[in-house]
This record gives sequence, C-alpha cells and structure tokens, in this order.
Amino acid sequence: MVVADSQPGHIDQIKQTNAGAVYRLIDQLGPVSRIDLSRFAQLAPASITKIVREMLEAHLVQETEIRSPAAAAARRWG
Repeated sequence: MVVADSQPGHIDQIKQTNAGAVYRLIDQLGPVSRIDLSRFAQLAPASITKIVREMLEAHLVQETEIRSPAAAAARRWG
C-alpha cells in the first residue's frame, strides 16, 4: 500500500497509479468483483468503488452480471 505525503501533486500520482493497477487487474482477470479487486490491489473498498465509477463514466469498463446460480446477483467489472 502506498502512503501519501502532503504534496497535492504526489496524491494525484498515487491516484493515477492505483487506477492503473485496478485497470490492469480487470484486463488480466476479466470480469471481477469489487471485493476481489480490493483484495488483489490491496486498496480499500471505497477506493475501488471510486476508481471503478470513474472508469464507468469514462466508458473504460462496463458493469456486467454473472448469471451462475452461486453468483446470480454479483456485480462484476470488466
């Protein structure tokens, strides 16, 4: 996990790095839940939600539903 210092530019760089890491995970794993993204990226669930929301708004990813009996209502990103 990355710890930010007090420089605003540094925080923006961390946000970009985290978003890039999440995007690469989605690319590698295919459809994946936010919980799994949080685990793999070692980021807080709230951070994953914000990153994914921004990716959805930019049309970089799309929300899908897994239609298996075990995960019928699970949200996946990919």
